[in-house]
Amino acid sequence: MKNPRGRVILSAVKALRKRVGYINEIMKGKCFTMAYQITDECISCGACEGTCPSEAIAEGDGKYVIEPDKCIDCGACAGGCPVDAIVAG
Repeated sequence: MKNPRGRVILSAVKALRKRVGYINEIMKGKCFTMAYQITDECISCGACEGTCPSEAIAEGDGKYVIEPDKCIDCGACAGGCPVDAIVAG
């Protein structure tokens, strides 16, 4: 495919198919854990909050927490944590 727009559209369609499949698994009751979790190693610096595109991270009691209803499981937060306190679940 020589058209760059076509590649972008194809990439978006593939990503959407993956999300729809994941949503179907949730609806069937097969997925109960989040992809990412903030561990007790969190130093409450707030770096992860700024990296989250869906604003799913908030300051909790002693550490930051991921709000599951807002999280899109993109992993941006894990890359933004300076102490690697965010791990795949």
